[in-house]
Amino acid sequence: MEKRFNSLHVIGRLLRIIGAAEMVIAALSLILIPLVMSGSDAMLHEIFPQIAVPGSGMVTGTVLGIVVFILGVAAGLLTYAAGELFKLLLAIEENTRALRRQQENQK
Repeated sequence: MEKRFNSLHVIGRLLRIIGAAEMVIAALSLILIPLVMSGSDAMLHEIFPQIAVPGSGMVTGTVLGIVVFILGVAAGLLTYAAGELFKLLLAIEENTRALRRQQENQK
């Protein structure tokens, strides 16, 4: 059986790849953001002089890393799910077309 809608197959595959990449980047941000923010105590003290204490950069980075991780994983899952939805809809279309051909051949 020939495959139709090749561009939709490509779009679905790309969405799944992009979704997986988003989840990998989110996992990396969980590690990298606290490391980057750990040296930002001076910057935080200039912006928020009343609440910035020594070591607050690491705490801020950890909280920010967790938030970015959660949002990144959610976005990645939604993008991956959209790719799977393309795949599902194309499979339904192919199945419906095959069923119609089968019914036509029986008549």
